Amino acid sequence: MTLMIRIPVATPSRPYEVLIGAGSLARAGEYLGGLLGNRRAFVVTVPPVRKCWGKVLLDSLSASGIETTLLEMPDGERWKRLATLEKLAEKLVQQGADRGAMLIAFGGGVVGDVTGFLASIYMRGVGVIQIPTTVVAQLDAAIGGKTGVNLQAGKNLLGTFHQPRAVLVDPLFSKRCRCANIAPDFMKLSNAALSETPVCSACSKSSIRKSSLVSRRSSRNSSPILCG
Repeated sequence: MTLMIRIPVATPSRPYEVLIGAGSLARAGEYLGGLLGNRRAFVVTVPPVRKCWGKVLLDSLSASGIETTLLEMPDGERWKRLATLEKLAEKLVQQGADRGAMLIAFGGGVVGDVTGFLASIYMRGVGVIQIPTTVVAQLDAAIGGKTGVNLQAGKNLLGTFHQPRAVLVDPLFSKRCRCANIAPDFMKLSNAALSETPVCSACSKSSIRKSSLVSRRSSRNSSPILCG
């Protein structure tokens, strides 16, 4: 049975939990079913993540009776643009997504930022769940509600703060998925002075707490506070 660590996050808009457990992706439907209820889920991901993990997530959600639609965006930082956001929004409309829809960001930081931004503005705001698949996204990008896209003038110049309904962290992503290149993530973590890597749930918990403390020093007053 998967050991699940739950870290409460308090924000002015709503509280949520960061759920950490090795192998938790295969039981995502069980863990997230209460949040999704009868809502349709729209999973936004990129081809490499879909190939490695898409079936595991979709099978888990389906087994819990959750109606799920998969949407793909191109992989890479250069696709973190308004044009990608617009194409995803058009796909949501075509698939009949209404104000009760729940978006699931299933990928690294780019997917999380784009999907979070999309959730914050689609039909004036729908829910989003973050399932980060890279080290940096697990420890930082998926936590705190920061969303955005890039302009030619610079990175993240358009964006919102839109807190997720939950963050599901499976530390086994970085160990099992051969198609994931995690070396750049560890370099970023080193630059941020975060020395622990998520090879186990306990390390992830400690690193997420560290990341949150760093974020709180540099972000606006509405940044999250981890409880417990």
